[in-house]
Amino acid sequence: MTAHRDPVTRFVEAREQLISTAQPGLGAAYELTRITDEAVSALAEAAFAGVTERWAVLATGGYGCQRLLPFSDVDLLIIVQKRTRRSDAAAKSLLYPLWDAGLEVGHAVRTPAEQRAACKRDFQTLTAILPGRVIAGDRSLGDAVRRAVIDDAASRRSAIVRALSARARTGSPFDLWPDLKNGAGGQRDVDELDWRALLLGESLPDLAREREVLCAARWALHVAVGRGATTVSPDQSHVPSSELHRALGTIAATLAVRRGVVDPSVMSGAHLTSEAFLEACDAGAESFEALAYAALHGALDGFVPGLSALMTVRRPALGHRYTVGAHCVLAALSVAEVLHGDPLAASLCSPTCVPVAIAAALAHDAGKAVPGPGHAARSADPAASAARALVGSEEAASQAAWLAREHLLLSSFAERADIEDERVVAACAARIPSRDLLGPLYLVTAADHKAVGSGAWDSWHASLVQTLVRRLDAAFSGDSPIRAETVRAEETRAQAAALLSSEPDALVALSRFPSGSLFDRAPADVAEDARAIARLARATRPATVETCVSAGPVQGTFSVRVAAPWRPRLLEEIAGCCTLTGLDILDARLLADAGELTLTSVLVRSLTGVPLLADTWARLDRLLGRALADELDLASRLASALPARKPPSVFRLEWNVDEPTCSVLHVVTDDSPGLLYALARAVHDGGLVILSARAVVRNGAAIDTLRLVDGDGAPIRTPGLLGHLSVGIRETLAAR
Repeated sequence: MTAHRDPVTRFVEAREQLISTAQPGLGAAYELTRITDEAVSALAEAAFAGVTERWAVLATGGYGCQRLLPFSDVDLLIIVQKRTRRSDAAAKSLLYPLWDAGLEVGHAVRTPAEQRAACKRDFQTLTAILPGRVIAGDRSLGDAVRRAVIDDAASRRSAIVRALSARARTGSPFDLWPDLKNGAGGQRDVDELDWRALLLGESLPDLAREREVLCAARWALHVAVGRGATTVSPDQSHVPSSELHRALGTIAATLAVRRGVVDPSVMSGAHLTSEAFLEACDAGAESFEALAYAALHGALDGFVPGLSALMTVRRPALGHRYTVGAHCVLAALSVAEVLHGDPLAASLCSPTCVPVAIAAALAHDAGKAVPGPGHAARSADPAASAARALVGSEEAASQAAWLAREHLLLSSFAERADIEDERVVAACAARIPSRDLLGPLYLVTAADHKAVGSGAWDSWHASLVQTLVRRLDAAFSGDSPIRAETVRAEETRAQAAALLSSEPDALVALSRFPSGSLFDRAPADVAEDARAIARLARATRPATVETCVSAGPVQGTFSVRVAAPWRPRLLEEIAGCCTLTGLDILDARLLADAGELTLTSVLVRSLTGVPLLADTWARLDRLLGRALADELDLASRLASALPARKPPSVFRLEWNVDEPTCSVLHVVTDDSPGLLYALARAVHDGGLVILSARAVVRNGAAIDTLRLVDGDGAPIRTPGLLGHLSVGIRETLAAR
């Protein structure tokens, strides 16, 4: 055993020294392969010394390619002319010292016939031996087995082509956090190009620079994580970025051309014509792969100068999936998807405005070429350039510039402002030069969010923006959008009153409901709310609570009205009980104040996404009743029910003290169960009252907006109090 351990001990010391000092790249991978070969060869010669049958040890997979990384598997294939007890024992004597040294060793022991049969059955076994190298034993035996496998594969050319083309390629080379092994443009794409050259006789593309960049990134990732990680994560900023995305994109495009799924012209760099680009945009997201590769090689620089450089620029914004350039390309492609799939967009947009919207979408983040705030303003000139190229008029250029400059307008108002307030709608409308730009602005807004990622334009967020857009459209038509809705709300009140004609207590409660609480409500639901307040007024127990549930305005949501005695922490308690019931609050507001009784409306959906159970609402009733009777320790129950909160990857807190009736708090942080409860608790601990709360989630990040007053119902303006509350919120969230 001493003889066996000596080469391993020397190898482990040399390996650790190399990993700690080597410059990441192919040179380091080759050197790690070399010292591993020496150790494995020495162990194999000692282990098989007493075996009389012919044998050979081959390095396969990435090890066979001589690109061994710090935590890669050491894949070995042991070929024996004949399987015997002695040969099996020798194989174990080779493998155990490597395992004892902490290496991940993949292995197989086979006869030549078994290896050929295994390669015919399994494509992965076949591809593993293609780069195989004999590192110990009978070289002629190992080479003969490998050659026979390749000859067998050549006779099955059609099946090999199908198997190669069926290999899944996940993600995009322009993902902000790419998979460097299995993702598009990653190591498996490089391997496939090598396999095609060997099995199908295709020429081997010159990707020396790209191979070096990819290997260096993978080596750095292994060292940083301390294991064989494949995906770059947000905190691994030391991994090369712009060079890496260019390398991934070039590798992925080269393979896509070889597979025949994109035209070779994507690699040429020749500028696309406006007709070809608009045709690709009309096809939507299915054009993304080819158009992104073309953009990387400069084909869209004629529309947005410098877009090719933006294809590798990383500016990780809230929920974004892609590099800046790729996000812009996908946004341009999403315009057609929005137009064809959204009735509101179709009603507001004429065919002539679509190329203008596409130009603005293509350039809306071009200003991120320069770090720092103000990217929307910096994107105006590139958008004008794109419109000139696509449409050919200065009017279109001016419109596209405005759209790019204001592409955050609708989303910002919908997420952060009280769009039930006519002054808010008027303020937003004042920033839009004409009704003709409302449709294109909505197109760009929706396309931008769709391109961010799957969670950025969910039905709730879309409904908020759409509600604002409809009210803006009414304002441009000369109507008062809120006043028109108020008229409809009063009609709803009258119809509800007719249903309550024999219930005087409920009629009194109904009379106290503000018009804003009746928007888009069914008269029967409003009548039931009034009955709940009336029942509560007649109740003998002061902590009695009544709830009414109906379908929400967005599919999968529910409107829950909670009638309860007024108390400063009411919203906090409602939020905590909803979380314990498996409900996620999207919107919450005080609808009516009937003396000492209140009606609070909360819009909820399933916290986990799975359908709600039949007893959900009964359970919520029970929890609310106990909480309002001070019989439920919500903080303890939530602490035991919820997983520990990780330190947030993003946290921003902003105050808006310009609204006349309240102070507005915006909190952006990682979404997690119980977040609104924690925020409400911190606010109430600061002595403030929440009038309403709204939550929007984008790809795991929550944007919560709270409207607050002090205990006397007045807005908070004192900087010291605002600062004190900010500190309290940060401490509360950190302690969760």
